[in-house]
Amino acid sequence: MQWLYNKTQYPVVAHSMYWSSNTTYARANGGSYDFLIDCHKALPLEERFWDDLLAESRDWGLFVYEQDYLNEEFEQIQKLLTDIDLGRQWLTQMGNGAAKNGLTIQYCMSYPRHMLQSLEIPVVTQARASHDNVPGTDNWKIGVTSLFAWAIGIAPFKDIFWTTSVQPGNTYKSSDPYTPLNAVVATLSTGPVGIGDMLGGTNKTLVMKSVNTDGLILKPSRPATSIDNRIRRMAWSDFEGPDGEVWSTYSDFGGKNKYGIILAADLQGNYTMTPCMAGYQGFPSSMVFQANNPNKIQPLTDPQPLTMSGCTMADFCLFYVSPVLTINGKQVLIQGELDKWVPMSPQRVTAINIADDITISLTGAAHETVYFWFNVDGKSSPVTCTLGAAGLATLSFSAGTCRGV
Repeated sequence: MQWLYNKTQYPVVAHSMYWSSNTTYARANGGSYDFLIDCHKALPLEERFWDDLLAESRDWGLFVYEQDYLNEEFEQIQKLLTDIDLGRQWLTQMGNGAAKNGLTIQYCMSYPRHMLQSLEIPVVTQARASHDNVPGTDNWKIGVTSLFAWAIGIAPFKDIFWTTSVQPGNTYKSSDPYTPLNAVVATLSTGPVGIGDMLGGTNKTLVMKSVNTDGLILKPSRPATSIDNRIRRMAWSDFEGPDGEVWSTYSDFGGKNKYGIILAADLQGNYTMTPCMAGYQGFPSSMVFQANNPNKIQPLTDPQPLTMSGCTMADFCLFYVSPVLTINGKQVLIQGELDKWVPMSPQRVTAINIADDITISLTGAAHETVYFWFNVDGKSSPVTCTLGAAGLATLSFSAGTCRGV
């Protein structure tokens, strides 16, 4: 059992593998709790065990309990493969213990059966959607697994990642040229953003693209997932879907205030996509623009689709979609906080009011500075907004001003 422990006031995550047949918690080994012992593994059989373990852990700051190696625990305890109720008992007892102590649970290396069992366990809020992180690999490809997790109300977690490509002395004896791709995928997942750098090896600029200055993750309204045509292409290579990863997500502020995000990477050749292909049915009339070129806007309609090309892992393509507004005779796009991966995040924008003016309510850290962009008749520029002591502000587009609270 491994506990990621610190002595600060910050909440911690505890990582647990599986229980050894030699565990001193087991009554058979002189402990106080009933365990099923099977070869090299053991399984707790009492909810009291979880109550006590997690209560003590809560006292020293535990916030999230991560149950790892669910697959190995399940496969290597034979009774879990023959007793129809034992697996449910194990996971629900764990969940009840977490609930009594105000904790949440992350599943790791879970099978679909574990994920589906979580429907009865509300404290399971997240699950790892990727394989283990290995620098320079395709660990970031979670577009399909995230779809499954999201469908059952679980936030998908892309395993940890580096924020700098070269980290001397690492056990992989490797580097990672895809740190920005891993960062954007982790943020768009809506799950945790796990920084796995060596001491002194963190790129603060890259990290801050995911969060506000308090460290709150700025997420979309749902995880980025593979578009339907990508899944069809994976099932049948002759289907005219993208040969590579094309995902979409959005931030939904109600009504016609919907803002899309499209990510393409490891894409072979070109791919042309309509709003319907991106899952944007029912969205208002919108424009699309590249994340790194907000002045280059174009309509996103069925007759005027988006064509993507040159979208590699090292140089991925990231596009944002904004509704077309008309304010005082001018065409206006709210482009948002363009120095973040999610420029229109519900964790930053709490309300949008559109009439003769556009007023936007913002939230964040006390006295945080936010650069909020608008495109007017094809030209983009920011409004600088300093949040007040309460971490709140109201931005006026027409005045180009921001009032902090």
